[in-house]
Amino acid sequence: MRLYFVKRLSFGQISLVVRGPGVAKPLRTVYRAGREMDGSRSGRPDTLPSMAIQTAAITDERRDAVAASADIIGAKWTALLIYDLAEGPRRFRELEHSCAGISSRTLAERLRALERAGIVRRHSYPESPPRVEYELTAKGRDLMPIIDAMTAFGRSWLIPAPA
Repeated sequence: MRLYFVKRLSFGQISLVVRGPGVAKPLRTVYRAGREMDGSRSGRPDTLPSMAIQTAAITDERRDAVAASADIIGAKWTALLIYDLAEGPRRFRELEHSCAGISSRTLAERLRALERAGIVRRHSYPESPPRVEYELTAKGRDLMPIIDAMTAFGRSWLIPAPA
């Protein structure tokens, strides 16, 4: 069972919030000040009381898995970085050149996020000048079927065939 709670926001807005084990996120704003649920005007902005509605909710574990995967590879440039790193270890500058248009700051942020997620491993070598290489971990290599499916879809539907 999940508990749906109608929560007051500033300026008389009311938001529907879902609460469950480890869940507390707003679903949508269901009421705005001065407007009733049916769209008619009201003189009072606070016509709806706070209330809780308990409903049975079926959790969709497959949907949660898709959302978690999309959080990792859904950011701009991330799928291309994983694609490039599948060929083997790469240095920062090599990745920067392979993703034409990416800024150094964005590349560093994406690589740090992938490192925190356990997708990429960073190797620093104590040399002069310092050398840093990035490579996919086993978890990162497990993303390759997704990248391959994206490649096949792009070739089939998005990239025109050569004449």
